[in-house]
Amino acid sequence: MRNRPWNRLSLPLRRGRLLAVPAVLLGFAGLTEAGDAPVALTPVPIRDVRIDDAFWSPKIAVWRATTLTDVFGKFETHGAFRNFDRVAARQSGGHQGEPWWDGLVYETITGSADFLANHPDPKLQAQVDGYISRIAAAAAVDPDGYVNTGVTLDQIGVRWSDPPGKGFDDGFAHTVYNAGCLVEAAVHYYRATGRTELLKVATRMANYMSVIMGPPPRQNIVPGHAISELAFVELYQLYRDEPGLKEKVGLPVAESDYLKLAEFW
Repeated sequence: MRNRPWNRLSLPLRRGRLLAVPAVLLGFAGLTEAGDAPVALTPVPIRDVRIDDAFWSPKIAVWRATTLTDVFGKFETHGAFRNFDRVAARQSGGHQGEPWWDGLVYETITGSADFLANHPDPKLQAQVDGYISRIAAAAAVDPDGYVNTGVTLDQIGVRWSDPPGKGFDDGFAHTVYNAGCLVEAAVHYYRATGRTELLKVATRMANYMSVIMGPPPRQNIVPGHAISELAFVELYQLYRDEPGLKEKVGLPVAESDYLKLAEFW
């Protein structure tokens, strides 16, 4: 499929993230006419993509200037970040919002990271760094690095359920979903800024999950929402491509374990 007009377009946000068509349309680009040799495909990093047109550019400006600010503001107003503060203070009870709000916070950080990768913004980065410090403080109180504010504060569901049970897995408590969003946000934020605080939190969580989840004798704990599989592959790729990062993070890293868990899911 050659010379199609959509090869020069871009797509809007997926869960708050700008997706560049060179990465999204790999499936289209890989299709060949009869007799053609297969084509090796390489995703284009978002920092290498520039959009400057009359249709998408104004929308991107609104997403950056208005949407991100509005979403983070709502998280502050309605208690999503206070949930992390209460966990960090070793308090109990008082969880605000739905159990998947942790994941939505992480997904907004992912969106912010992709904006920062494309358009560095010290003010936005400082704002997100502040949120990450609050998340890291919550994760630091658990010996396994586990962080899920609904479960910790109000026992909304359980940490993990084997086999997944109604009301106790991603069906409501969103434990694996939240963890997957955390890992994805950490990878994107590191790639955008080079900062490792959130990556340390995510790596501890991924190490913990890789030990207890998987084929027997590990536990049959699986995601109920499609994000963790992608996120753990991204974490595997990050450490595979940057082996020196392991020393910088200062944690044990066996990146193949993250890939194996994604394959199990």
